[in-house]
Amino acid sequence: MSKPSRWLMIVVVAAVAASGGAVWGARRGRAATLPAVAPPRPEPVMPSAPAPMARPPVRADGLARAGTPRRSAVVTVALLAVVVLAGVLVTVLDRPAKVDPVPQAAAVVPNASAWTTPDLTMPATMPPTPPDFAGPTTAPTTMPPAPVPVGGVLPPDGSVVMRGDNGEEMILAVVRIDNPAPSVDMDNPSAPEIPLRLGYRLVAVHVRIDNTGGVPFLTDIEKHAWLVDKKGRTYPRNVEMTDARQLHPASPLTPEASNGRVIVFEIKGSVDITRFCLSLHPGVAKQTQEWRLT
Repeated sequence: MSKPSRWLMIVVVAAVAASGGAVWGARRGRAATLPAVAPPRPEPVMPSAPAPMARPPVRADGLARAGTPRRSAVVTVALLAVVVLAGVLVTVLDRPAKVDPVPQAAAVVPNASAWTTPDLTMPATMPPTPPDFAGPTTAPTTMPPAPVPVGGVLPPDGSVVMRGDNGEEMILAVVRIDNPAPSVDMDNPSAPEIPLRLGYRLVAVHVRIDNTGGVPFLTDIEKHAWLVDKKGRTYPRNVEMTDARQLHPASPLTPEASNGRVIVFEIKGSVDITRFCLSLHPGVAKQTQEWRLT
């Protein structure tokens, strides 16, 4: 029940109780103020005595005034009863309703014996291989051939053991051949760009040097290098372009140390070159080596 409805019911009950108490008190007071009067008994007539005078009637207003305090007390008692009843109703109606707790479902604990462990073992048989499966496409790696003494013509990736005039001993190996070579050094972007003449192309040969002796020497092996075409014509290196492609200038190479050099050639676009040659001492066969380019 809402609070306005509760208070309206309380007011109605209080009004009904008050009116009922007032009516009951009024009737009770009226009955008390008008008591029953017994008829007067006749007096014996005495011949010798005069008749006694009759008692004067009691005034009604005097009796009403005498009953007024009792009527007021009754009304007061009725009002107190109404107030007590109203307080009891307010206490009962304002008491919060009792809510039954919602029963909680009991936790279900799974039975450990009912658990099943997934089978993680590999199947006994592997799926069949498609008939057109060719296997891995990675080409097998091949090691470069072992260094050989000076003489003959080596393959493009061959290496040679070469000795100098003052006890130098080194291994020279062709690492890469760029034919044609770009005008910009891909290994050294900060190097200057090499301008190309119309109708010409660049050829760059990358050579690794290993000092296998006990004497240091300069790494300027590019001083005596040239290309050979099908007709046997030779093309020497371009000094300015070769110097521009070096990562660093020639320096002493200590024993067991390595270094790399780049040798640049400028040839006509239609020339078909077949050989690369390098010599520590031109004209001396045991200090000159040839590599095949094709």
